[in-house]
Amino acid sequence: MDESKKKLIEGTALFLSFLITSIVLYFIPDFIGNQIVTRSIGIIFGLIGIMGFTVELTNLRISSNEEIKSALMDMVVGLFLGIIIFLLLYFFANWFVHIVVTLLMLLAIYAALRSVIKLIFLTDFLNRNILIKLPVIILNIAIFTLTLLQVLQIFKVIK
Repeated sequence: MDESKKKLIEGTALFLSFLITSIVLYFIPDFIGNQIVTRSIGIIFGLIGIMGFTVELTNLRISSNEEIKSALMDMVVGLFLGIIIFLLLYFFANWFVHIVVTLLMLLAIYAALRSVIKLIFLTDFLNRNILIKLPVIILNIAIFTLTLLQVLQIFKVIK
């Protein structure tokens, strides 16, 4: 196995371990003995995991196509801003935070939609059989929406 694959494997394992530890600390808020300390450490681990994910994503050799990397980085930026929005609303809910969250939400939605549109155009969507691709895209959007709604129900953001 060459050196670049070893680094990719190690980096992926490292960022996943940070993310999983963050999730465990979130679901067991008294793990360290104090909820504030546990959640703070969980947030820090989660942010480190997300940053590691973005680093590994930029190091990934998908192809020589820089546009695909650019689209994936836009998706990561949208996801990262979405997580920051969720954390801000969860821990600090006042009028100033709502103003900041509104601006961050605009950027997050812009980044996510930009990446989706880039990926659609990069797959040469218009030149292939649209009847085959359209149901797959609709199904993926529906699955994503249902998963997002379930996560929001788990966190009791919606009922």
